[in-house]
Amino acid sequence: PDSADASRLFFERVRLTTPDFDPSDDDMTKIEDLCTELDGMPLAIELTAARAAQLGLTDLSASLLSGTTDRGQRRRHQRHRSIQSVVQWSLDLMTDRERRVFRRLGVFEGGFTLDAARFITAGDVITHDDVEPLVLSLVDRSMVDSRRLPYETRFRLLSTIRTQALNELRSAGEINGVRDRHQTWVTEWSARAGIHRSSLWWFPSPVELPNQRAALQHALERDALTGAVTLFKHALGAFFASGAFREAAQIYQDLRARADEGDPTVAGDLDACEMILAEVNGDFVTSHGIAERLRADTDDDDLWFLASVVMGHHLAAIDPPAARAVYDEVDARIGPTPLSAYGRGEAAITGGR
Repeated sequence: PDSADASRLFFERVRLTTPDFDPSDDDMTKIEDLCTELDGMPLAIELTAARAAQLGLTDLSASLLSGTTDRGQRRRHQRHRSIQSVVQWSLDLMTDRERRVFRRLGVFEGGFTLDAARFITAGDVITHDDVEPLVLSLVDRSMVDSRRLPYETRFRLLSTIRTQALNELRSAGEINGVRDRHQTWVTEWSARAGIHRSSLWWFPSPVELPNQRAALQHALERDALTGAVTLFKHALGAFFASGAFREAAQIYQDLRARADEGDPTVAGDLDACEMILAEVNGDFVTSHGIAERLRADTDDDDLWFLASVVMGHHLAAIDPPAARAVYDEVDARIGPTPLSAYGRGEAAITGGR
């Protein structure tokens, strides 16, 4: 933005936290100087303005322009013309607890909820009850962005800021532990949201797909193949919902090549993934064959249920009474479920009822 736009952005950002902010002519001159020093970069301006209520314009100018808060990490008297240096300056002004939460939030890809933030960042001196006010404090300081959606509020770190958070996380020696917790949270969320007996839709929300990708990558980097296969099975519907069919097929092939299929749990989960991939791609011969095998061989009720739904869907098109018999078996073994009720309706329609 030009000088006037930059100053206006600074003014509006200060007003968010200090509604009665009424700058004098001298204050406006300081604001213009600050915006010039920041090269008019909107993100840098927002980060700096967010500190105005805490420091005041005079101290803000002295702190940013003289480098008095660099704590030896940057050369003194150097003009901070990059966003990275402004982010670092903002970090230097954080409390220890804010800084802990901030760096741990760096593991999230594509955003997060407060529940996810509590799971990931709580620990040490940070309690679950501490997380919400600390995250909202980071929002007030423009270190975290928030967006209110119809069903939840989601937060995210912009790319430049997230890079700084990850650097902090590595420097603190926490990167692997926090990514492990992230993988656990993603797996648990995916299990609740994925294709299972209490759901109706094959394609659940892909809202956490970036986090699912990141958790899968971490599991593979750590050679945690059993966990990667379990996560992928639960996340498969989200890949489909986003249209990432080829990506899902490639991940499946990679997991199949790496995994120890002597583990019956891993083998069963991979078979279920192959069955669903084949079904979505229209290879009904393959998906039907796997469904028959899983229904005959597995002791896992979830895998047996998925295989039964696929089998019932196929039979509804050619033999509706046989499809209804499959769903009778489901009701007897699992109990009534939304997907089996849907399948009964499908068999009724194709049977002319």
